[in-house]
Amino acid sequence: MQSFSLFSLDGIVSLPIFNKWACLLYVIYRNIEPLYIDGRLLQAAHSPVQLLQFLYHNINPWSIVDARLKFAYAILGVYFGAWLNVRWRNGLLGAPQRIRGKKEWGQELAFVTGGAQGIGKATVELLDQKGCNVAAVDILDFGSSYSNVKTYKCDISSLSDLQSVAECIKADFANVPSASASGLDEKNVAAGSPTMVLNIAGINNHSLILDLNEQKVQRMLDINLKSHFLTAMVFLPAMIKRKAGHFCSISSTMGLVGICHQSDYVATKHGLLGMYESLRYELDKMYRVPHVRTSVAIIGHTRTTLFNDFIFTHSLGRFLGPLVTPESIAQKVVNDALGKRESRYICHPFINHLAPIAKTLPSWGRDALQWSTGADGAYPSRPTKQQLGEA
Repeated sequence: MQSFSLFSLDGIVSLPIFNKWACLLYVIYRNIEPLYIDGRLLQAAHSPVQLLQFLYHNINPWSIVDARLKFAYAILGVYFGAWLNVRWRNGLLGAPQRIRGKKEWGQELAFVTGGAQGIGKATVELLDQKGCNVAAVDILDFGSSYSNVKTYKCDISSLSDLQSVAECIKADFANVPSASASGLDEKNVAAGSPTMVLNIAGINNHSLILDLNEQKVQRMLDINLKSHFLTAMVFLPAMIKRKAGHFCSISSTMGLVGICHQSDYVATKHGLLGMYESLRYELDKMYRVPHVRTSVAIIGHTRTTLFNDFIFTHSLGRFLGPLVTPESIAQKVVNDALGKRESRYICHPFINHLAPIAKTLPSWGRDALQWSTGADGAYPSRPTKQQLGEA
């Protein structure tokens, strides 16, 4: 019988469910009650169906002393909580939306910002593989060899630029059959109107606050926050008329916590999460279009040019914030949110689910956590002697 010791980090990492709810509860449970859990149970915890089958064949469901049963019930409770959370946000009493097939993807038109590189490029490529029509924009001149993708140069912080590009998109995609994800009739919706908007473009100054200037701060606000409002102003009206669509943005762990060298970036990401919370309620209660979905992805340390010089100084930071790839983020957004036609709050990596807890800690606990990750020293720049008053 295979078993794992929680106190062995290698044992945790080797689990097939690493970075899953089950692994987290196993960590907590193992520290509370020291025991070794059947490795087959950990394998089964990968899905609720497998877990129930394991319980049926291997454990007496009425046992009150079997630690495996306690663990299994805890995992099932988490699965139920996750299911209820998604169903509540997307209509508890309504039937779950069907996952999009190839034909349905072909009826969608996605508007993607930051499409020239990084997460935006990976998302464009994945959407093309699905058969979706894509209008990708970036401040850079770029092209695409994909048949379903058209590219445009656009300053997304400019409302006039976005409106001009929107007119070009309507002309270029005029023959795309417009989709209504919820099966509702469309009314006065112009052909070529995007059915999905993915706000992915972003910048990072990674500077201490006294190393910033007015232009840098303004550009950060324009790209990382203002542009999301502008794309909503340009593209949401057609979605509201259609009563279906998806509005999605990429945020960051920095939308939940703050570290050194990131004051301007952190401010925009916090603001973005606040915008999405209000937007969801406005669509539900004011515009009464629950089928216009909203999703936001809270992503961690990502292998892109924005974080090239970011290096955790402590091993715990590297463990809690593993490097994720643009492709894995694209998979989460496209498959978990767009493909399932559901509003989602995506956390990648998994540890981002726990980030809000940091704000509930006492000051000494918060400082200890901050120090243990080494995030505050992850960027190389330091204050000058003049800034420190030593010159």
